[in-house]
Amino acid sequence: MTGGLFHHPTIGFSLQVPRSWELVEDAPGVALMAVEPARPGLFRPNVVVTVEPVEPGTELAEWATAGDDALGRVLHRHILLDDEEVELHGVRARRTLSSYTSPDDQPVTMEQWALVAGACGYTLTASAWTLEYDVLAEVFEEIVGHFQPDPSFVPT
Repeated sequence: MTGGLFHHPTIGFSLQVPRSWELVEDAPGVALMAVEPARPGLFRPNVVVTVEPVEPGTELAEWATAGDDALGRVLHRHILLDDEEVELHGVRARRTLSSYTSPDDQPVTMEQWALVAGACGYTLTASAWTLEYDVLAEVFEEIVGHFQPDPSFVPT
């Protein structure tokens, strides 16, 4: 992947994204959305970063699993396929893999990483049309592999 380093101007996290992808910052409830260029009729692969405040001492397992039930309610035919603890730059993270059906009835594979750093809980969600996931999995892994939270950032 040839990409550029994105550094969020207020939250301070950084990650590398493909140069051709569109970046949308600070949409409601989303710190960053990186989206592959549009292709008629196909689901656009994307990576979404959300950030929320967490109480000091919040455990990863407690925070990261809090939204699991909501995924089943908001995503059509959501199925959890894999759930594991991983490490991102020395920080414990939860990685899940799941599938769901998009509103236009396309199968989507979603890989999600959740971590707590400082006063923030970060969720990185990578989604692709299921038939393209195997091609994009390495791209997603590289994007997330370059993710650096700013542990000194305190949400207001």
